[in-house]
Amino acid sequence: MPIEIRELVIKTTINDEDQQPGGTTATESALPADELINECVSRVMDLIKQQTER
Repeated sequence: MPIEIRELVIKTTINDEDQQPGGTTATESALPADELINECVSRVMDLIKQQTER
């Protein structure tokens, strides 16, 4: 019997105080938050579309 997920909640905490001196951090080379969220939503929607096509 398949399991249907009706709601997915993802929470995260980012601390800027933990940056390493003299090195690059993941936040410096990562996409801006809005672009990252949009990319995640796009990928999730693509996966949902693929599953409904089957």
